Amino acid sequence: GRSFDFGNIASEGISAVEVYKSGRANVATGGIGAVVNVKTSKPLEMPGTKAVFSAKGVHDPGTRAGNSVNPEFAGLFSKTFTDDKFGIALSVSSQERDGGVQSVTTQNFMGRNFVTQDEIDNNSADAEWGSIAVGDASALGFPDEVVDGIYAIPTNIQYNLDDFRRERINGQLTFQWRPIESITGTVDYTYAENQMNTQHQDLSAWFDPGCATRESEWVNEGNIWSPIMYRQVGCAADNLQGVGLYATVDENKSLGANMEWLVSDNLVLNFDYHDSSGEAKPNSKHGSGGSMAVAALNRITTSGYFSSDGMPILEVQLGQRNSFNQISEISELDVNDMQLSGSSFGSFNNRMDVQQFQFDGEYFFDKGHSISFGFARVEVANRGQSKGVARNAWSGVGTPGDIADLLRIDTMAGIFDSLPGSNDPRQVMNFFTWDFQELIDRAEQLLRDGSHGDVVGDGGPCLT
Repeated sequence: GRSFDFGNIASEGISAVEVYKSGRANVATGGIGAVVNVKTSKPLEMPGTKAVFSAKGVHDPGTRAGNSVNPEFAGLFSKTFTDDKFGIALSVSSQERDGGVQSVTTQNFMGRNFVTQDEIDNNSADAEWGSIAVGDASALGFPDEVVDGIYAIPTNIQYNLDDFRRERINGQLTFQWRPIESITGTVDYTYAENQMNTQHQDLSAWFDPGCATRESEWVNEGNIWSPIMYRQVGCAADNLQGVGLYATVDENKSLGANMEWLVSDNLVLNFDYHDSSGEAKPNSKHGSGGSMAVAALNRITTSGYFSSDGMPILEVQLGQRNSFNQISEISELDVNDMQLSGSSFGSFNNRMDVQQFQFDGEYFFDKGHSISFGFARVEVANRGQSKGVARNAWSGVGTPGDIADLLRIDTMAGIFDSLPGSNDPRQVMNFFTWDFQELIDRAEQLLRDGSHGDVVGDGGPCLT
């Protein structure tokens, strides 16, 4: 199928791959603009007794939570009997891998046309939310008058830390029988399972395009202006951090039978049948994935720095206002400032069943020409189900300090060492992390106790 994931199959169980880019009458139509035929080991193609076993260690330095070296085992056994008329082959593999992916992203840049302050004040069609007026003294490098071009405002900067664990098991059992030289029958069963569990951590700050107090610096290439510094003061206040858990399992099963009959020197007939299924489903009591956020409502200044050869840099100044609306800066994160924020959970189930029968043949004429013929029937059934639930409390809920005992301090130091700009002293370095299940339990407790607003009945799993 179009959505088949070749990451579920280990290379040790594959003997060859055939790719048909152009359509052929004797090859089933592909869903990706091509047909990929994966060939596996056949015992009668390697007569005698064959046995291979391998053990490897895979090194992935990217993981922060798992093992940097993980084992892989694979084995193949093949044997033929009764003068190579009957054969059996078994291939198995087991692979574990802990890895990590770290990234710094800006989710989106909002493109805008150049407008004057009068157009912004009069809400003209070209003056969109967040527009910066030409000639604005706080926008260095910005045009002084309307020009033919565009500029882009960043929406956020987010640091993402993902640690994953993959466990993949493959197995194939093949029987072949050649009662006479002209007939070969094959029956095989293939099983593949791939479990993927990912722990996600993020730290982000969203810009408010409508913020009244902004400073920026721009560079242009042709008629496109891009920010190299973008700062806002006193608007979006949430210092947002999140933890997520994503767990899925893919399972593939396939039973196939084939018979090749050399009727004569001029005629070859083939009969094929297979019944296959592929299923992707959640592998956690929380579904396929979920995330929970905590926040402190004490962000007063947010700055983003962008360059063509380095990572985006997020700088945040924390602070608080007193009763006289005066701001005092805070130099360090404090667990007692943090409170629960929004959460979301989703569950996805997908299943594909394929049944295929094909009969084909080829007749060879004496002068080297041939004609192919046959018919095929393919039946595909796709079923999918998805559901999700979210608690839209992204601006914070409850009382600061409700979850202080669950939070642990962590640092960005050393995580992005391979990227230019990773040692920029302006960037945010420290953040909080926590146990996913412990925070769910605490949130459900506070919800049921009435500490986080009115709830009708008992709160359900995952804050629903």
